[in-house]
Amino acid sequence: MIWNIEVGTTFTNKDINAKALQEHLDREYKPGYSGYNNTEYGLIAERYLMEKCGYDNDDEPYKDVISPDGNSVEVKTYSSSRDGDEHKQNILHNGYDKVSSLWERKVLWKKDVSDYVIFFERTGKIERDSDYTIAYVCDEMFEWDTKLQRYKSVYKR
Repeated sequence: MIWNIEVGTTFTNKDINAKALQEHLDREYKPGYSGYNNTEYGLIAERYLMEKCGYDNDDEPYKDVISPDGNSVEVKTYSSSRDGDEHKQNILHNGYDKVSSLWERKVLWKKDVSDYVIFFERTGKIERDSDYTIAYVCDEMFEWDTKLQRYKSVYKR
């Protein structure tokens, strides 16, 4: 797997093309599936990977990006105010607030879920009609372990 980004890499929403982000947001936002701001938080990280790290958009439903070497990658962001380790395990394996985990979708439901996941920690929040900045740091990368039937951390800051 060619990640083409290192843990600890930092960027902000101002490092990406704002028009391209808005067009992507208009295509991807699904009312009732995720909140508008939450969708934008994730797309900022996806746009960074596409614009700066050689990733492509994955046009399949509920997919995020494709790495430079052709692997589907799930992109997740979380607020710095959260317990990052707990949140990552909830996303990957435990689920939370009626949201299924990637493990549940992959193993129990037999869905085509990415074998690779990148988590970004973010600081700041979207403030409509203002000049806001949201800072991101590449926090941790996981890959699916077929033998263990779990995601395992491969890079962590």
